[in-house]
Amino acid sequence: MYRDFTPKFVKRFAELGDAVVDAMNEYVAEVRSGTFPDAEHSFGMSGRKSLGEPTGSRPVVDGTPPGYGPASDDDA
Repeated sequence: MYRDFTPKFVKRFAELGDAVVDAMNEYVAEVRSGTFPDAEHSFGMSGRKSLGEPTGSRPVVDGTPPGYGPASDDDA
């Protein structure tokens, strides 16, 4: 990415600096204009869940230790 400086131990396989700069300029322009991200490149919420509606997660039971992490001496 530095055209004016090439250390002796460097072998240039490609000049990618211009491609990176061009890609970033295009990204910035699309974000500023509002054309990116669009619906194709976004996630959305499916709607609000009512209280008590199943969410797919398991309930947390008070007093139950998690099933991960190091075991304590009390567990032996």
